[in-house]
Amino acid sequence: MDLGLDDPQLLFDLDAFVDDPVPFFRFAHKLYPDGVVPSPTHRFLAELERQGKLRRVWASYCTPRNCDRVFFFLQFGVVV
Repeated sequence: MDLGLDDPQLLFDLDAFVDDPVPFFRFAHKLYPDGVVPSPTHRFLAELERQGKLRRVWASYCTPRNCDRVFFFLQFGVVV
């Protein structure tokens, strides 16, 4: 896949991304399978955000190897 970069490491370089994000997005879309749809939880949180009732969601994703739970912290309130 030719991304038009002189050095492959530039794909994840912030300055290169700011200059031209196209190579990153041309590569990144290949990492996700087709047909992925948001979960009902995602849609619910997105609606709360759209209504201005949710400031942010922090999520800590753990693999089964390093922890036994996934933690979510929701911060509600109007974004000022």
